[in-house]
Amino acid sequence: MELNEKGFGFCLEVTAKVARQVKRGRLRIVEVPIAYHGRSRVDGKKIKFVRDGLNALKCIWKYS
Repeated sequence: MELNEKGFGFCLEVTAKVARQVKRGRLRIVEVPIAYHGRSRVDGKKIKFVRDGLNALKCIWKYS
């Protein structure tokens, strides 16, 4: 799988491309439990809501 996006768009690109492969019957998705503790803004959370939201919409449109 060739990946092009950098930053937060990477997750959306991978998700869209994997979803396409699942739809075609080439991959199967299974749930795996993980432990996760998100960062707060004080800890250095980097999301800028408006800009990242618009970038996410662009990536969804581009890779869907």
